[in-house]
Amino acid sequence: MKRNADKSANAKEVDIKVGDTVLVRQTKKNKWSTRFDPKPYCVTRVKGTMITATRSGHYITRNISFFKKVLQQEIQHNSEDASDEEDYSKLDNNLPDTNIEENNELAERRYPARDTRPINRYGQNIYNA
Repeated sequence: MKRNADKSANAKEVDIKVGDTVLVRQTKKNKWSTRFDPKPYCVTRVKGTMITATRSGHYITRNISFFKKVLQQEIQHNSEDASDEEDYSKLDNNLPDTNIEENNELAERRYPARDTRPINRYGQNIYNA
């Protein structure tokens, strides 16, 4: 009966041990807040389904369902993405010249320019009036 109940509830067994890096579920304050706190915690104590985790002197104790195990590679990858900011000033120097006068190229319009005329509401010729 337990297997059937777990299967219908999509229950998953979580294997979190002392020393693992985890993310903690947080309440949604607005529509831009994430489901998990992006700053990781380190598990310091496991007692059944009760887990105590710490991050820079801040301890929290929650049920195991509030935690998500994170691999160290993902944490390092995310921190590298934040530090990899390209210098766009260097990219601007490598662009080809787009000034038409310097390149002596004629710019062709994809569609010809239209003459806009005011609306003729009463059938009168506005230009000859």
